[in-house]
Amino acid sequence: MRAVVGFVGTMDYRPNIEAVRWFVRNVWPHVLESIPAARFTIVGRNPVRAVRRLASTRGVEVTGAVQSVPAHLRKMRVFAAPFSIARGIQNKVLEAMAFNRPVVATSSVANTLKVENGRSILVADDAVSFASRIVDLCEFDKYCDQIGEAGFRAVAASYCWADVQRQFEIAVLGP
Repeated sequence: MRAVVGFVGTMDYRPNIEAVRWFVRNVWPHVLESIPAARFTIVGRNPVRAVRRLASTRGVEVTGAVQSVPAHLRKMRVFAAPFSIARGIQNKVLEAMAFNRPVVATSSVANTLKVENGRSILVADDAVSFASRIVDLCEFDKYCDQIGEAGFRAVAASYCWADVQRQFEIAVLGP
């Protein structure tokens, strides 16, 4: 599989904008040092000018709105979640994990999810560590598959609609 790193999100939402801008400025050059042919695909509707400008960076593609997010997820080797601040459940991360895509995320993302660093997700908070984890996943197929599969199992075990509905009913109707 090609070294395609991806991000999915609404690209006029400030946390998403900040995340991809930080990634391209700080992490992406380190990835390209190790994997010159790597690609970073930013998938999401309404990319603001600051996001569209990132496409002028070597190896970066900004898609804008797409007909099928799953089709793009299937092309990704690694999903990046480089958020400095994360609130609530990170559905974009869960979706990537549901597609067996290994995720490299900041601790602020991982802390919102029922995942285990080094097993079902890889956590890094600085640019060099973030890039190193991405490069390892791109270069070692078995490792990439292990993290992707463990992420899928974590999502399947902890985030099914029946459980969410049950929790909602308890919150609204009481036990």
